[in-house]
Amino acid sequence: LPGGVVLASAFHTAADESYALLQDMADSDPKGPLRNLEFWTTEFEERTGRSVQADLVDAMGERGWFFLLEGDAAHTLNAVMILETDDDTAVDGMVRDLLNWWSDHARGRSLGLFSPKLEGNHLTFRTLFGELPGPAFEVRNGFLFLATSPEALLEGRKLLRTLKQWQPTVPAVPAAGQFAHESVRVSGKALADWVEMLESPGELGELLHSLDSIALDVWYVDETIHVTGMAEFR
Repeated sequence: LPGGVVLASAFHTAADESYALLQDMADSDPKGPLRNLEFWTTEFEERTGRSVQADLVDAMGERGWFFLLEGDAAHTLNAVMILETDDDTAVDGMVRDLLNWWSDHARGRSLGLFSPKLEGNHLTFRTLFGELPGPAFEVRNGFLFLATSPEALLEGRKLLRTLKQWQPTVPAVPAAGQFAHESVRVSGKALADWVEMLESPGELGELLHSLDSIALDVWYVDETIHVTGMAEFR
């Protein structure tokens, strides 16, 4: 993994299938966390004139990447997700409308005590105790960036500049004759650094100091999920 990257994941976005899965989950459990999905989707589309299917699902590309990054301060983390897009204009407008719509609801439900505001391409959270920076996004040149902070967004841009150097990951355990639908790689050194912040890391700390990497690969086959993995110690 590149320096400063704790975890990296490459995956197929499968936007149509993912959206259909969310809808099926909402329909199958009337008391579950997604029970109001259809209501909120309809309310959002009527207010903004947007179509979740046309302006987001159909506008997404085929590949995505997620990076967990070491923060600037000790024992802090940042994260950035990079998704391919087929229609930058539609995705940019959709994300902005989604964030503004969610911000309006957050302000109303908290009686103004929690007030998110979209400023440029990042959210700012205003509370009684002050102002806090929030997540950031950007759509440019066929990619959507979603990051935990403007700083993480910049790191995501730097990573994407090396895209031509990226190679398909070889499965950690040859469980299938094809590349995985999702691959996750974790830096052992980065994990060990985090464990050191514990008061008594003990045997776990010693174990992780000898850990070089963790690799997980995921296949979606016949409506099932197959996961294989391997941890390497030195």
